[in-house]
Amino acid sequence: MEGPTDNRGVNYRAMERLFLDVHERKDTYKYKISITLLEVYNESVRDLLSPPNHELEMRGTSEGLYPLNAKEVVVRSAAEV
Repeated sequence: MEGPTDNRGVNYRAMERLFLDVHERKDTYKYKISITLLEVYNESVRDLLSPPNHELEMRGTSEGLYPLNAKEVVVRSAAEV
């Protein structure tokens, strides 16, 4: 999903486009963009932005599962992601 530097993957291109749109609309709208980085492996979910032994609480709803206490980081550019 990363791809080589001359042909970036979908995640990189989506982030670059998102921040390009934010920049183009900065005089009209205010945005606050934050990320959470989770790893799903062997039926376990791990928060990659928290310390290694951080217990991630999951909550189930009719919409699906979501993390309750995952670390969220505000980012201002694609490079920060």
